[in-house]
Amino acid sequence: MHSVRIVIFFWLSGALKNINKVSSENNDSLPVKINIQKPANLSDEDYVKQTTDFWTDERLNAAIPVPIIEKNPLPTVENSTDTITFNKNERPTLVQGTLPASSIMSRRAGYPNTVGKVYFVDRSSLYSCSASVVTADNKDLIFTAGHCIYSTTNYAFVTNFIFIPQYHNNTRPYGTWVARSLYAISSWTSYLDLNYDVAIVLLYTSSGQHIQDIVGSQAVGFNYGHSATVYSFGYPINYANTEIMTYCTNTKYFPSYSNYTGDAVSCTMNQGCSGGPWFQSFTFSSLSGIQTSVNSFIRTATPNVMYGPYFGSTVLSLYNRAKVDSGTTSSAAPHYIFSGIYLLLFGLLQKFFQSLYLN
Repeated sequence: MHSVRIVIFFWLSGALKNINKVSSENNDSLPVKINIQKPANLSDEDYVKQTTDFWTDERLNAAIPVPIIEKNPLPTVENSTDTITFNKNERPTLVQGTLPASSIMSRRAGYPNTVGKVYFVDRSSLYSCSASVVTADNKDLIFTAGHCIYSTTNYAFVTNFIFIPQYHNNTRPYGTWVARSLYAISSWTSYLDLNYDVAIVLLYTSSGQHIQDIVGSQAVGFNYGHSATVYSFGYPINYANTEIMTYCTNTKYFPSYSNYTGDAVSCTMNQGCSGGPWFQSFTFSSLSGIQTSVNSFIRTATPNVMYGPYFGSTVLSLYNRAKVDSGTTSSAAPHYIFSGIYLLLFGLLQKFFQSLYLN
């Protein structure tokens, strides 16, 4: 009997190791979705009102701009021999931008209506970041940084998330929009991997209207080149104390750091600009461009340089999953959830047979 237990025990141990290996290999870059948990007694409309009411002008003013990540351990030697290579067969993918349903002028000349400020609660602290509306089937989608929805200090998703398009000096020209779902990449939530410091937030409608219909949406591009003129927008603390949108513009480049696939651009914006969009082919006549990254981190070793994750196939997968999430039907759970369940079951079985063997 003991020999049978031993065989089963080691078979399960091997199976568990194999599943762990497969899980690690297949799940590091999968979408992680969190539906906003609202009290059971509240309808969507009541929850939106409750969250909007929470963000009084006093709380907006009290919010701290999220410190932009400072990642100095990255290699300082350019053109490392350990540089990650790219799949040359990946073709660029473009999703065109849209105009609002009714023609509206930018409330602040020269600045896109699609860019705005986000606010959220991380435990009991109030914070702000930047974000932008991009085209999606559900018309509810904004891009921001991963560290603006998943805390780098508390290792948990934030709460009470709102978006204020073209926020300006404590005004909300196009209203307050409340998050209904948060999307990140598992490599960010598991390892805080800067290659995946990007997030998608889906918003509730407001008075039955979608954010995309109100302010329009920017185009979004994936697998684009690593050299292009970009305009980086955001709400940094070193410009009007995050109260006014501003931008940097320069030619982005691939910094060739070991194990980093993102790009860099000369920019002096600081904390609060996190999550703000990088637009290629941006024109002031249309106030539109193609979003290909977000403001992510800086390094003291390379002052006045902003880094942003590469919008490659992983971010495209995240976008493809989120863009069709209407919030009206339950979609299939991400693969990593099922893998986690399998691992839990095998872990329990392993412990069970361990106890049999020890007895």
